[in-house]
Amino acid sequence: MASRSKKRARQEPQAPEGELSNDVDMFAEDESPLPFQNGDEILASQPCQEQWQQWTVEDVAEKLRAIGIPVDTVCKFEEHKIDGSVLNRLTQEHMEDTLKIHELGTKLKIQAFLSELGFEDFDNLHPDGSKVFNDPIHGHMEFHPLFIAIIDTPQFQRLRYLKQLGACYFVYPGAAHNRFEHCLGVCHLAGELVSALRKRQPRLGITDTDILCVQIAGLCHDLGHGPFSHVFDNKFIPYARPDSKWQHEDASVDMFKHMVEVNGLEPVFEEYGLTQKDRVFIIEQIAGKPYTKCEEGGESTWRYGQEKAFLYEVVANKRNGVDVDKWDYFKRDCHHLAITSSFDHMRFIQFARVIRVDGELQICVRDKEAFNMYQMFHTRHALHRRAYQHKVVQAVEIMLVEAMKEVEESEDPYLMIPGDNGKRYKISDCINHMDAYTNLTDDIVHRILLSEPTDHHIMRAKEILQNIHKRKLYKCVGESVPITDADTIEKQGDKIKEEILQELSGQEAEVEKLQLNTTRFVVQVANLDFGKKYQNPVNDLRFFSKNNLNKAVAVNPTQISYMLPQVRFKEQLVRLFLRPTEDKETDRQCMRLLEKGFKDWCVKNTMKKPEELANIVATPRISTSAPACDNVTPTRAPRAPQSDTSAMKGRQRLSF
Repeated sequence: MASRSKKRARQEPQAPEGELSNDVDMFAEDESPLPFQNGDEILASQPCQEQWQQWTVEDVAEKLRAIGIPVDTVCKFEEHKIDGSVLNRLTQEHMEDTLKIHELGTKLKIQAFLSELGFEDFDNLHPDGSKVFNDPIHGHMEFHPLFIAIIDTPQFQRLRYLKQLGACYFVYPGAAHNRFEHCLGVCHLAGELVSALRKRQPRLGITDTDILCVQIAGLCHDLGHGPFSHVFDNKFIPYARPDSKWQHEDASVDMFKHMVEVNGLEPVFEEYGLTQKDRVFIIEQIAGKPYTKCEEGGESTWRYGQEKAFLYEVVANKRNGVDVDKWDYFKRDCHHLAITSSFDHMRFIQFARVIRVDGELQICVRDKEAFNMYQMFHTRHALHRRAYQHKVVQAVEIMLVEAMKEVEESEDPYLMIPGDNGKRYKISDCINHMDAYTNLTDDIVHRILLSEPTDHHIMRAKEILQNIHKRKLYKCVGESVPITDADTIEKQGDKIKEEILQELSGQEAEVEKLQLNTTRFVVQVANLDFGKKYQNPVNDLRFFSKNNLNKAVAVNPTQISYMLPQVRFKEQLVRLFLRPTEDKETDRQCMRLLEKGFKDWCVKNTMKKPEELANIVATPRISTSAPACDNVTPTRAPRAPQSDTSAMKGRQRLSF
């Protein structure tokens, strides 16, 4: 093995300083000997401090070979003429930038060797101040001191008070986890993936600084979420700021900048080698910089350009949606929702490689993992259908948004969010003031409930929230799925409501008597897809085979299984909710009319007939003990007369 390594080291062309080789072998597996082969017994007999100062270049090389350092690495020490007089000045930065040593095991071995010589000031790969978090999902996670400095700020601690799944907690009692632990998990997985790529492909030139930047992006990617997570940016802000295109990623960037500034973290970043340019790279990842293909020979606007652009695919992958953010919330949400997921992100990490595809480096995976990737996107679809877009969750979300709308219309200073210098802001104004946004969490619900009503807006907001706690939720009248591929026009909900009432022509007297108008019901649309609307995200993922590690290709779904979806990757559920009153009989009659109007509207607009959720009746079981014949109609044995109580047991009504 040693002779083959020497021969390869002599024959390989050297890349210019700061550049990656264009040779195909740059992405080949590292054939260097494994570290920690014979080092334990040799380290026990290292010479004293006076001796190492006299070592020649050959002496240093001999000592490194004796403790199992790979031959290629030893050659680098010899090429740079490192003798005993400079060993005490060798740092981790020198190893990575000058000697191009990126293999973690090799660096740890050299670190142990130098520590044995008495170099206590050597830049430790696990510096003092690191902490270990015991996570129920990923186990023990070790965090760099810089991560701890970020975690121990009010801006990050705020995430403890933001439910990861928002209103799902009102339906699934186990969904009590918060954005705080999710961000820790994303940070951990980002380090796992990038470290695995560096270990598998050292010539990618991934440095410790790169890993720190990617992990910090994962740690801070959700700093900008508002109360009840996506309820705030997807439903409340569009109402309060109809002309705004604001998303929580925008607030995450602003909050990150605010956090660094007010907590004086800039010197801490610089202490660990992260410059302003590195912070820009972190911000680009948090913002989820959209994937844009750079022209041949042109300059990328990205921090790292084309040669390390694959790092942007780790936290927020805009190319195909395969990123560590999803991996954590898939596993964490399934755990707390008690929903089974068959996707295994560790297999992706194990079989991931960076390969040049159409002139660009991107993260690819083994061909045998293609079905596993479909399982990942199926998990996303299942979570949306069973939890995130559950009809009762949607009902609670509507009520939460309406309560916040009422507060937004109020001038009550108690419910305005305090910022710096005694200023107070309305809920929607906080997105432009990070000092106030730091104080805006799910706690807004309790502040409303504990407030003294000063106007009808606050009184109405309290009433809505009290109804949530009393389980007086908006009732789902029915739901339907569009038959055609065209999107339902979600933003014209008022028009849809008017059209539904028009379907009740001929029953105007009853409608007027019940005071059934557009304020009594709500139209909501739930989008269910694989993450890229009608497109198949797996088409944008590239796979390689074990026979050719340097060529990645797209995989046709039929090459994986004929049972995979081929046509549609998105559907929409159109739902109708009734705002209940204290008069249950009136509500029952309104439900009956709306069911008819909604059903007729669905038929007219090429929608599937809605499920009549309010009147599902258990279907009696037909006996199949007798052999079935084509010309014989199954019959039931006559039943004995039933009492009123037993008759009711035959017609069970589902409660939601």
